[in-house]
Amino acid sequence: MLGRTFLHLPGVGPKSEAALWAAGIRTWEDFLAHPAPPVGAGKAALMREGLLESQAALAADDLDWFAARLRTATAWRFLPRFLHHAGYLDIETDGTGSHPTVTAVSLLHQGRLTTYVHGRDMDRLHEDLARVRLLVSFNGACFDVPILERMLGARAPRAHVDLRFVLRAAGVRGGLKACERHFGLNRRELDGVDGWCAVLLWRLWRRTRDQRVLETLLAYNAADVLGLEVLLVHAVNELLLATPFAAELTLPVPRVAPNPFRADPEMVRAVTGG
Repeated sequence: MLGRTFLHLPGVGPKSEAALWAAGIRTWEDFLAHPAPPVGAGKAALMREGLLESQAALAADDLDWFAARLRTATAWRFLPRFLHHAGYLDIETDGTGSHPTVTAVSLLHQGRLTTYVHGRDMDRLHEDLARVRLLVSFNGACFDVPILERMLGARAPRAHVDLRFVLRAAGVRGGLKACERHFGLNRRELDGVDGWCAVLLWRLWRRTRDQRVLETLLAYNAADVLGLEVLLVHAVNELLLATPFAAELTLPVPRVAPNPFRADPEMVRAVTGG
């Protein structure tokens, strides 16, 4: 979709972009080859300059260049070209204010799910996160990334698709679980477990060192990540419907990968009151 995007150019908004598409200018190449694009001469010159820079950045797979020019709600346009670069991230904390302890992190990258636990292997996250070129999260721009940077000194990639805002642009509102339910995803034994339950599970783990508690916490954290690609594809497909390109760019919806951790029913009841 990047090669059909004009929103990243100065002075181009959604209406201007739609007008270009309606005029048959559907790609960067179309604009560059057009003898008299339907914009003013001065603006056309600036757009040509911007598109030549865009072509060079795309040829170099320079995601950061585009990340600096795309707004949060339009970051989905990295797809489908850069889908294979995506790393899906979610964190849990101990819930202690603005400087919390990061208790668990799940990162799904190139088909591999890796989990990190405070006091065990959290230091590995820095190296693994450095390999991710396109970050995908839910509310990560407001929560996960600032906390990782502040508390762990971790550096997240600049190219970031925050599904909270992308799904909102697609007309789907609510928290992560509500968005999952909207698209028919079911957490089964983790139904009813939320972020506060994750805080309680961590506290219970610290007190008891019961492996069932830690396994349940990691099952919840992993579930937060495993559904993100499905939500991402649904959101992209919904947003493509508002463009002329849905027929050629619509993505197949993947299945949610199996959760490698098992939530213990007793531990779930302990923190949900069920």
